[in-house]
Amino acid sequence: MGLNALNDALKIQPNYPVGDDNEPTFTAPANVPDIECFYTNFNAICEVTMLTGRDQWYNEGQPVMRHLREFENQNKDKENYCLFIAPRLHRDTINTFWMAVKYEYEGKPQKIVPLSIENFIELLKTLRGLKQRGKFLKHASLSNLYEQIISTSRQFKDSSEWVQNIPTVISSWKQIIEM
Repeated sequence: MGLNALNDALKIQPNYPVGDDNEPTFTAPANVPDIECFYTNFNAICEVTMLTGRDQWYNEGQPVMRHLREFENQNKDKENYCLFIAPRLHRDTINTFWMAVKYEYEGKPQKIVPLSIENFIELLKTLRGLKQRGKFLKHASLSNLYEQIISTSRQFKDSSEWVQNIPTVISSWKQIIEM
């Protein structure tokens, strides 16, 4: 629902079963992303977990990168991102994603955007503020944020610095789109 609220997607497709109230009734099946998002200028998958310990890395690290690579291979006509959302980001998970973003996974860098739930809530609050002022968040603004988060990985020598910088990137992005 948060992804639907954020912007002007062409289609947001959850791969998990939902009830009559459109709430998830179970997790997405194995070997598919939790959510697939299609926009005019880019596509994305969204992977969500409630895991916060080392099991986050074990259950999400390789599968998330594999899901993104398969999604990239199926959607070669546009840039593809993965939005990874968790209550807290475990250091092993971050190290794994940082390597894929900064260097490569299966021979080519990936565009994984790791966000804590707190970071995602900040995006939703920004959306609410824009809507209250009669403004609309377009998907191009969202892809700009994703690109900024990914590109900052090159500025740091370790993954923890990169992740600690994400709220700063969000704050700077927020100031620009609120003008």
